[in-house]
Amino acid sequence: MAATVQQALDLVRSGGRVVLVGLSTRPAQVVPMSVARREVEILGSFIYYAGEFEVGIRLIADRVVDAEAIVGLAVGLDETEAAFKAVESGAVAKAIVEP
Repeated sequence: MAATVQQALDLVRSGGRVVLVGLSTRPAQVVPMSVARREVEILGSFIYYAGEFEVGIRLIADRVVDAEAIVGLAVGLDETEAAFKAVESGAVAKAIVEP
């Protein structure tokens, strides 16, 4: 994740925003001067709250939801664009991009 954070900070335009949506316990270093000089905004997004995980796990355990059917596609980084197109077209509900 550290390399991904650095790549995002390297590629974002001045005045742009980097949103961290994946969860990692590994540290990622940021050079504050680079962020401040370019006026880059860094945001974190958690998406879910803890109670939703309990509900989701219960639905999967009770076989109300077929977890394998939800993730319709798993691709490598080089196929990210195809994964987004598959989700946008409705061909799959969720896609996983694996490094």
